[in-house]
Amino acid sequence: MPDVRTYASLTHARAAADFLLSHGILARVIPGRDLLTAQRSEHTVMIAEAAELERARLLLDELLAQPFQPDPEWESATAPDLSRLDPRTTAACPKCRGQLPLDASIVACPTCKAPVDVVDALLRQHGPEVLAACYPEVDADIPEEMVESAILSCPACGYSLSGLAERGLCPECGGDYSKRDILRGAGG
Repeated sequence: MPDVRTYASLTHARAAADFLLSHGILARVIPGRDLLTAQRSEHTVMIAEAAELERARLLLDELLAQPFQPDPEWESATAPDLSRLDPRTTAACPKCRGQLPLDASIVACPTCKAPVDVVDALLRQHGPEVLAACYPEVDADIPEEMVESAILSCPACGYSLSGLAERGLCPECGGDYSKRDILRGAGG
């Protein structure tokens, strides 16, 4: 998968990949990590087809010329769904220690009326892993037409997989391959 461009912001990298997808170019973001510090570094936008590299770069130049505007619904889409928590999970008001309802929209304690952030109370009491259950699994499946049209090579030997089934054995080296896995960056 060829690299198209790198971005310091994961939000910008995802916007670039989404822009390419909206123009029919299969793209994905590879989050970066600095090997020495394990801190996040630049995020790379990659595409499935090397033949689309020049077009992808031109499209990203076009995107760069437009002012960046995040999706207006991003904040509500990222709010945790606390109803997905185990009902035995508790969140205490930081002021009165009364039990808070598991509802992220609550802004005042029902007992003492003090301002509260239920999500913050949960994080302080249980740690960030408590929110893992609050987000649905995202099915990032690749559309069938993109799998069929992608120009891919065997991850083991580089043999062209054009015209071959979605999964199978490479006719050149005999290695297993999955076109979907290759497009996801997972290899064969």
